Amino acid sequence: MKSGDLALFKGLGFVSRVICMASSWFAKGQVFSHIGMVFNSEDVSREFRKDYNLVRGTWYLTESTSISKCYDVFGRKVSGVQIVKLKDKLEMYNGLVWHRGIDHGCYKSMSKANFVQFEKNIRKFYNYNKTTPYEKKRSHLIMSVMDWTNIELAEDLTSLFCSEWVAYHHTSFGWLKGRLNEFVPTDWGNGIKMQMGRGFTKIQKMGAALL
Repeated sequence: MKSGDLALFKGLGFVSRVICMASSWFAKGQVFSHIGMVFNSEDVSREFRKDYNLVRGTWYLTESTSISKCYDVFGRKVSGVQIVKLKDKLEMYNGLVWHRGIDHGCYKSMSKANFVQFEKNIRKFYNYNKTTPYEKKRSHLIMSVMDWTNIELAEDLTSLFCSEWVAYHHTSFGWLKGRLNEFVPTDWGNGIKMQMGRGFTKIQKMGAALL
C-alpha cells in the first residue's frame, strides 16, 4: 500500500445500500458506497505532521463523510472533510473495505510535487478551525449517480461528498480530468468514467489486521 492509494467501502447500513443499489443501475461490476484516500504520515512534511497531530509512520485516511464514528486527528467527531487513523476506520466501519493502488503508468506513486499539492489541498478544506461540510445539495449526489442525464450542475466546493474530495486531489495531481461532481465511488472501482481506467491495481480486501 502506498500514499495516494484508494480505500473503497461498501457499507451495510441503509444509506450505503441505497447508494450501491442506485449505482448498480448505471454501472457494471462491483459497486461501492464510499471512498477515501490513504496516506502514510512518513511521506508528508514535518510541519504538516505537527499541524495535524500525525503520528510518524502511521497510516491515515482522508475522506468526506456525513457520519463519522471515528475521532479525527484533532480529537473530534465531525461531518465533512477530515483525517482519521485508517486502522480506527477499518475497525469501526460497518461493512466491507477494499484497497486499490495507484498504477498510472509513470505515476506508480505520488511524487514530491503531488505531496506538496496534497498538503495544500488539505489545508484549504480542513484544519483545526475549519471542516468543509459534507455535501449539502442532495441533487448533486443523485445526478452524479445518474449517468444517463445530460444535466450539468455547477461545481460548488463549499460542501463536498466523498467522491468530490478524492477527485479534487486526483485532478490537482493531473491524474484525472472532468467535473468533480460527475464522479461516484463506483467509478474508481470499475473505471468506466476514468480518464486512466487502467491506472489502478486490482481491488483487494483491506482489514485493520493487515496494518
